[in-house]
This record gives sequence, C-alpha cells and structure tokens, in this order.
Amino acid sequence: MKAKSSVDAVKLKWGSILKTIHDSSADITSDAFIHHFWLSRYEAVPLKKLYPVMKKRITSKEAPTYLTALEHDAGYYRAIHEPSFMWEKGEVRAARALAAIQLFRLVQPTPAVLSLVRAFKDKNIKLGKTAEALEAIENFHFAFTAVTSSRSSGGISGMYSSFGRKLFECGDDANAAAIEIRLFIDKLRSRRPPLDEFKVGFKQILYTSANSKQRNLVRYILRKFAEEGTYRFSVDFEDLTIEHLAPQDLIGTDAWNEETIGQLGNLFFLDPKMNGKLSNRPFVDKLALLEANSCSVPEFIRSRPEWDEAAILAHTDAMAELAYSKIWAI
Repeated sequence: MKAKSSVDAVKLKWGSILKTIHDSSADITSDAFIHHFWLSRYEAVPLKKLYPVMKKRITSKEAPTYLTALEHDAGYYRAIHEPSFMWEKGEVRAARALAAIQLFRLVQPTPAVLSLVRAFKDKNIKLGKTAEALEAIENFHFAFTAVTSSRSSGGISGMYSSFGRKLFECGDDANAAAIEIRLFIDKLRSRRPPLDEFKVGFKQILYTSANSKQRNLVRYILRKFAEEGTYRFSVDFEDLTIEHLAPQDLIGTDAWNEETIGQLGNLFFLDPKMNGKLSNRPFVDKLALLEANSCSVPEFIRSRPEWDEAAILAHTDAMAELAYSKIWAI
C-alpha cells in the first residue's frame, strides 16, 4: 500500500496500531497481537510460519481491508489484557473474568477471548453471553491451571482457535453465535479435572509471610468465597488483609507446620484494624472478638469448639467442594 497523497494514511494507521499496543500497561507485543488476530479469524498457524502465510494471502487489493481489521482489533486486544481499558461500569462482570484470566497467566485462550470481545464490542452478541463465555474460561482454568496445574495439550489450543474462527464467521447472526458459545462451554465442561484431583490441588495452595508466591491467587479465591457468602466489610476488597486463624507463630511448634497454617481453610479476609486486634490471641478469644464486632466469619469456623489441624483440613475440604460444585462451576 503506497501513499496516495502527502498524508501517508497507511503509515498513520500502522502507527496507531503500534501505539495502542505499546501504550498498554500489560505485557503485550505487536507480534503476539498479529498472531492472535490471525488465529481468531483464519486458520491456525504457528507464529514462526505466520509471515509467509500472510504475505501469500494478502493481495494488494485486499491489503486495506486487512489493515483496517488490524486497527479495529488492536484496542480489543489491549482491552482483554488490560481490564481497565475500554470497559464501562456496567460491563464489570466481563472485565473481572478477563482480570482472572490474566491472573492465571494464560495465553492459549487468547484467540477465543479476542473473538468474544470483538463480537460484543461490535454488538453482534450481548453482554450476558460474553460474560457467560468469559466466566466459563475463567472457571475452567481455575480448576485446570491454577489448582491442578494440568498440562495443556495441542487439543486445547486448537479448541480455542477453532471457536474464535467459528464465532468470527457468525458475523451478526446472534443465534448462530449463541449456538457456538453453548457448544464451546460444553467442551470446557467436558475437559474439567475431576473433583478428587481438584481437592488435592486445592490443599496445596498456601499463603504465609515466608511463602507468599501465591498471594494474589489466594486473595482472588478469598474474595470469591466472601462474595459467595455475601460477607460485609468496612473497607474495599483491595484493602482487606488475610487473617491466619491459627497464627503463623505456631509454625514449628508441636504438630503445626507451614502446609497447615498456610492452607486456605485457615484463611479468611478481615479489615486491617480487626486483624491487628486479633493478633495471636487463642481461637476462643478471636471468635469472641469477631462476634462482638459483627464481623463476617465462615459458618464452618463459627461452629467449631476449637481450632486445630483437623479443623483446618476439614474446612479446606469443604471449601474445595463448594468451589468445585458452585463458585467455579461451568
């Protein structure tokens, strides 16, 4: 494409595409964008082979159409990696699912996610369908990636690329798009790890001051449980702190170890002031303080006469079953 006047429209469009990608606060590149753009619309091609395929496919006559499509998708690509970009208040459900997908550091679903966001932003599918599909991806990878660390196969990458293309080909046919989304969600559900495998992985998610690698994942999980239990807090979720009911000072004493103290069954959200008041008090005193201050506490904890290793393990198991059957159900 050559400039037809003193204003090089092609160069301006290409510059706009690069600026949209490079200005993002997310770690995205123009090469990855072009690759996922292609996978979400056309045939699956490895990144190393993409350039010759595009060069062969895109004729001079078709080049303006492809350039416009790239410019069109650049903002959507940034929006799926940067949930604060291009999402309005009423679209928070979709934005939160995208934030979770980024938390899990996922690349494979990108062609499908890009196709979904494009279809929604172009008004070909409604917000409800978009959020439903994005949450299905979130919930699948919570179990498959975040909890069980299952190994991905080429079949899963192919599933995402295939769905992206099929949804793109639906155009503005909302009924056809709804069918493709339903079939796609069914495929995710069929590939979900079984409950027993999920429970094993769930027990291995830990957070202590000395082992904080999974802190963001733990905060994400505790927020989901708090929302499921409709817990009330005096501060925003971002300002809440993680309370260890059996305190970390117990690690290394008697039968207490980091694997038990850091387990999800021993953790819940509290506002910073109350967390400070609890400090390392005995369980009975902590519970009395929480009750006196009308704090939201999981019912399992409220019903226990004492808080020992068996109680933590039982609570973790109960949380895993609720997570699998309801909170992250597909």
